[in-house]
Amino acid sequence: RFVKMTKTMARHALSWEQSMEDAFRVGDTEERTNIYIRMRKLSSGYVSTDDGPHYFKEQPKLDAFLQLLSEFDRQMICFLNFKDTADLVIRELRNKGISHAEITGRVSNKGAQMEKFRGGARVLIGSKAAMVGLNLQFCNYGCFYESPDSMAMRLQAQKRIDRMGQTLPTFLFDLVTAGTYDGRILAALQDRKSVFDQVVSGRRLEGESNAIFAQE
Repeated sequence: RFVKMTKTMARHALSWEQSMEDAFRVGDTEERTNIYIRMRKLSSGYVSTDDGPHYFKEQPKLDAFLQLLSEFDRQMICFLNFKDTADLVIRELRNKGISHAEITGRVSNKGAQMEKFRGGARVLIGSKAAMVGLNLQFCNYGCFYESPDSMAMRLQAQKRIDRMGQTLPTFLFDLVTAGTYDGRILAALQDRKSVFDQVVSGRRLEGESNAIFAQE
């Protein structure tokens, strides 16, 4: 599902695209890597600062996720990559009174969280810690709030629900913020390539668009 960037997000994206080009010219791989991470977080509605994450007032991707939950009255796994994104989503779930469990790198008792989800919690917030080794085939809905940029990790995440013992059709949704690296990641995964390598090396993906879409 595609969502548009807000004008605030678009301004950041345009500025960082220029910074990326500057980093290409001087061969600054570290800066290219930093911008790549910033752009990934931007797609989820915030920027990192020295004082912590700054979440934007308008949250199109979060709105799209809540819309998914309203359309499908089923348990859903929400895959994401960054701790600050997990905080954003969890805060909103609490505000809405939507039950959730969390399996991320900062959670020590993953077994208790699994039982909470098995017991009926509506959403499982899962980072890379939830993308491998778990048997979640009692759930058949998943959402990639932030997709892995590794094909191996993406397949591992999908296999948490699309696996032996699953008796229902599985549904996997991607939330894509237009004009950010969300679309590039999906294009790269489709071609079995690493978008991170593509971005940091400066090679463009075939058919890739850098267009920035601002919310009217």
